[in-house]
Amino acid sequence: MNDAAKIEKYSELAATVRYTLPVLNMLSKMFASASSEDADCTENMMAAYRILNLISNDLQKAYEKISD
Repeated sequence: MNDAAKIEKYSELAATVRYTLPVLNMLSKMFASASSEDADCTENMMAAYRILNLISNDLQKAYEKISD
């Protein structure tokens, strides 16, 4: 594989990671501030889980592209 192809593959992964980091930071704050006494706790945790699942899928796809 030539250098240009490697750069293109790693650029996609870097872009995926770049957009996920702020989201992960927000989710960690959500988890840190969650309280079992909070009425919205379960709903917030389920929303956070769905977001993490989407991020995980995107990262997996990006990883698969660079591991070809």
